[in-house]
Amino acid sequence: MSKKNLLTEDVILEALSDANIVEPGQLDTEDAMNIVLDYFGAEIKTDWNGWCNMYYYEETTADGYSIWVATERDGKVSVSEDVYYYDNDWLESLPEQITSGNTVHLDDCHWGDYGFADAIEKCYEDYFNDKKEEIENELIDKGYEWEE
Repeated sequence: MSKKNLLTEDVILEALSDANIVEPGQLDTEDAMNIVLDYFGAEIKTDWNGWCNMYYYEETTADGYSIWVATERDGKVSVSEDVYYYDNDWLESLPEQITSGNTVHLDDCHWGDYGFADAIEKCYEDYFNDKKEEIENELIDKGYEWEE
């Protein structure tokens, strides 16, 4: 009778560690960003050279207030759809843009914002879950089985 290889969460996490894939929350934002941009084939541009799928930037109103813009239409901003009075939700669509492999413009002065770090963390969680599923499938292909 052959001994069955038992597939557990710990076995999967060990295999992820062996592949140098760390759990979410264990990397700084810049390292996580580099991983997810490469994995999803996305790009973040900090200058206005070239076309992008999405543009995130800060503007100043005529009377000196900051507003934040998130738009797919460079030069054709819809005030009611693309302009944010507060900076807490303006990067809400960034994770989807990255995981879709899109090119986005984002001023580098906003890379330290909590919204940016949260967006990168969300993308990294998606990356980690994809890699975890890949490892699980590889282990099953090697004869590992979940306990019944």
